[in-house]
Amino acid sequence: MSRPVLITLLFLGVLTLGLSGWGLTLWWRQENRQLSLTTYRIRSPKIPPAFSGWRLVHLSDPHNTQFGEGNNQLLELLRSLKPDLICLTGDLLDSYAPQVDLAASWVERTQAIAPLYYVTGNHEARLLEAPEPHQPAPYPLLEERLKRAGVTILHGQSRSIVRDRESLNIIGLDDPYFASLLPPDPQRIELSNLARHLDPQRFNIVLCHRPELFSLYAQAGCDLVLTGHAHGGQIRCWPFPNGLLAPNQGFWPRYTAGLYTQRSTHMLVSRGLGDSLLPLRINNRPQVIVIELLAAEGGKQFGMLNA
Repeated sequence: MSRPVLITLLFLGVLTLGLSGWGLTLWWRQENRQLSLTTYRIRSPKIPPAFSGWRLVHLSDPHNTQFGEGNNQLLELLRSLKPDLICLTGDLLDSYAPQVDLAASWVERTQAIAPLYYVTGNHEARLLEAPEPHQPAPYPLLEERLKRAGVTILHGQSRSIVRDRESLNIIGLDDPYFASLLPPDPQRIELSNLARHLDPQRFNIVLCHRPELFSLYAQAGCDLVLTGHAHGGQIRCWPFPNGLLAPNQGFWPRYTAGLYTQRSTHMLVSRGLGDSLLPLRINNRPQVIVIELLAAEGGKQFGMLNA
């Protein structure tokens, strides 16, 4: 083989590898850093007329992920949605590399867009103590900053949102990991917290982190449950319609994304915004969910407007 031919082949090989790497980089950014928007509309006779047309945005599992510098892409999207309420269902921090200032700064700006309600995830529970000696514990620092910004943090508590003398009941549950060192079974603590705060006369929206506890939420009689934690099952393609793997559900998980219904309880599971130990998503882009509430007697209770 002549020298010019060898040089040409080497050049073509390097070019092919470079283009392949560039293509893989673009694909990774598309799957892991390009936000998707899903809108649901829910009708219920329990939704007061004063809240008909009310828009709620659901975020989950940021894990310190950024979408643009200072999370500007995410913040611009949230502003464009003009929400009445924003709900964040856990894992704002990532316990393997907690960055309190990064997390708090964009949430402070989010609170300026609409009132923000927040519940903890398992990663916050891991950060109740300092990861290194002589360092402050990350989660208490985060909570202090969020409270100063006006964020409503619900630790097994409920709040009434009032509009024109009518109200919704918002319940927030800590991740069960917070109670794992205490008797009795942490799942029973979850159920008892729910039973104490549910109001059968009002529309109850429950914010929590764990979708695998859906049977408990249905048993309690919740109306709408917002969760995350499963990261969409990471890889969503044939033969894994619900994803390949999810925390606390293992391989071939059941509750990873979208709408699930049991009895009169509807659960919406967010695919989440970020990743933790496994920074890979396939057919599973980061997700922002919008929920439009409608006061109506008839018609389908839930409908997805766009994926």
